Amino acid sequence: MEAKYMGTLEHFMSVLTNNINTIEEMHDGSDILHLLEEEQEYAIKLGTVIESRIGEGTDAVKKLEELCEVVYHIGEKVGRSDYDEELDTLKALIKEVEELCIGLHMHREVAIFPYRMKYWDGIKDLWKSACDDEYTDVFLIPVPYYDKNPDGELGECHYEGLSVDCGVDINDYNEYKLDERYPDVIIIQNVQENTNYALSVHPDYYAENLKKYTPNLIYVSPYDVNISGNVDERSLYNLRYYVTVPGMVYVDRIIVKNQEIRNIYINALTDFIGEETRQIWDKKVDTAISMQQSFGGVTDVSTEDGISDAGIILPEEWKAYMLKDDGSRKKIILFATTISTVLNNREEMIDKMRRVFATFVENKDNIAVIWKPDDNIGKLEEYEPKLWKEYKDIAEEFKRCGIGVYDDLYDDSMAVNIADAYYGDPCVTATGLRRRGKPVMIMNAEV
Repeated sequence: MEAKYMGTLEHFMSVLTNNINTIEEMHDGSDILHLLEEEQEYAIKLGTVIESRIGEGTDAVKKLEELCEVVYHIGEKVGRSDYDEELDTLKALIKEVEELCIGLHMHREVAIFPYRMKYWDGIKDLWKSACDDEYTDVFLIPVPYYDKNPDGELGECHYEGLSVDCGVDINDYNEYKLDERYPDVIIIQNVQENTNYALSVHPDYYAENLKKYTPNLIYVSPYDVNISGNVDERSLYNLRYYVTVPGMVYVDRIIVKNQEIRNIYINALTDFIGEETRQIWDKKVDTAISMQQSFGGVTDVSTEDGISDAGIILPEEWKAYMLKDDGSRKKIILFATTISTVLNNREEMIDKMRRVFATFVENKDNIAVIWKPDDNIGKLEEYEPKLWKEYKDIAEEFKRCGIGVYDDLYDDSMAVNIADAYYGDPCVTATGLRRRGKPVMIMNAEV
């Protein structure tokens, strides 16, 4: 059950795009102004991230400044006059920003916040997997924790950052600014917040607070669970001290040692909050090996049939498209489309896709295509039935012409690892290839 992580850049761009799409359907002035305010907030955050990681003076930040100006002018017109022209300008600017951001080659940033070094071994392998990925920057930031006084107030402070294994670089928690870095992933080992009567990490590092700064807050459990035979009543009772605790609600993923412990966590959290939440915990709770694989530190391995599968098992039906008659490997293009681009460009996008696929057909002896539609593409049927019918017709023709696979079943990681290059809409999938040093070309529906 390998996780797919949307990075900070992709998350912020998604908010900017979704807000504008929502505003177009809204009529209440106060709600529109609220979303415009959020639009400016996320544009500023995105600019801050780019400047903190890349530096000042980028074209992307200049475009974000233009975007904020347009948002301001729309806000002035809400309830007074029409602002359709400004919305079109805003959508065009968002697309420009997205394309410029992909060209920045920004690394993924992972911030790890251990607090007690006796638990270091529990995250050392994850830390190493992240460090081994050349497209990931890792910050190891030990944080202080406190004894609790009898009245529940914080008492004596402890800091164990100097106890980390010799040779491991650490970062000062006073110098790493979350409101500037907005890391793609934050890893923590404490989610008890203020429910532990004996000790507490500093409140700044409670899960509730950290979640404000990352799209991926990951809790790695430092505790072992007794799994010999059936879990006894005492063990079940003790689970409430480190499993059924407040921080679990705020984290995006819970990492445990193995499948048996995963099942125990899912059952305990479901029993505690309600059976209707089982599906939520089933998605959230994962194993350490899956987490390591998700960092992209997988090296491509060439298989005997010439297809590089990066250590994963390819569906047999994929291989039929990817080999030439002489058994050699074709070039594999990952083509991805998003519902927002279809809705924003409408007939132009439909026509563009037809022309792109005609080119693929002309070169099918040497090129295989993996077409990845985004997860929301089915909503076209509700939003724009005519567009949905045209899209479906193209998809069916793609499947018939034998140039590749229409992949709406598998995790992105499979296609990202085996593809040689990317062509399509700006999205998290494109970023996955770019992080692996593969060519990325963004499609322009108007050309």
